[in-house]
Order: sequence, then structure tokens, then C-alpha cells
Amino acid sequence: MAKTGWSIARFGLLIMASCGWVPAQNGWPPPSPHCHYIGNSACGDQAHSCAPQERYLSQKCDDGRVIDACGKDDYCASVNKGRVWVGGAWSGGYVITQNQDTLSCDGPFGHATGQFTGPYSFVMRWKTATWTAQYNTQDHKLYWNNNTSWHR
Repeated sequence: MAKTGWSIARFGLLIMASCGWVPAQNGWPPPSPHCHYIGNSACGDQAHSCAPQERYLSQKCDDGRVIDACGKDDYCASVNKGRVWVGGAWSGGYVITQNQDTLSCDGPFGHATGQFTGPYSFVMRWKTATWTAQYNTQDHKLYWNNNTSWHR
């Protein structure tokens, strides 16, 4: 076997592929019958309304059809916090831009960047200060650890 380059592992993969079994990729759902994955988006594809733990997945089928849908991805689920939506205008003239778990903010205090630390909390770093915010689902306000709050 050494001269031909075949190994037990390669032979096993050949048998699995011949029988139609392919190991799962990235924890994605199995492709539809007679289809295979041909592409995917980044985690939480907002253009297609995918959840943070999903990707927009494209499949090509033997009959020529293409199936596009959001699907669970283990990697995305491990890095995204299932965050609340805080993007938009807030009191005091602040505007938060949200891209998955990354945030930026512009307003009277200048520009800031931030990152979610949990489903309802994030840290925001300005040039001269770093503060943590907690989103309250009851009154829909952001409460900061500098004893201020923002509302929409």
C-alpha cells in the first residue's frame, strides 16, 4: 500500500463518499437530498435576516436548482452573543452603528468603538474614557456605568 499512496484513512473516505455520507461542515445542517453546499455568508448576514448564530448558505442540486437559506453554524454560535439591537439614534445626539457584535458611536463626546460582552451589555471606548452599557428590556434605555442613561 505504501507505493500507491493509499492509506486506510483515504480508503475510508472513499467508501464514505461512495455511500453518499459526507461529514458535517461547521455544524451546518445537512444539505438537501441530491444537493451540496456552494457558498456561505459571514455570520449573522443582515442582508438576508440571518440570526447571529447563522450564515446564509447556498446549495446547488443535481437537477440545477439553487437553494439559499439561513442555517445554523457552530462557529457563529460560539462567537456571537445573541445580542439585542441597539443601532440607531439615541438621546443626546448619539448614533450607534451595529454590525453583529461590533459597535461604533458618534456624538457630542466624539467617536467610539465597542463590543458586546453579553446579550444586553457592551463596552464602548472613547478617546478619553471607556464605559459599559446595559440595555434594559423593560424601559428600553441604555444604562451606563458612569450614572447616565440614554433613551431613543
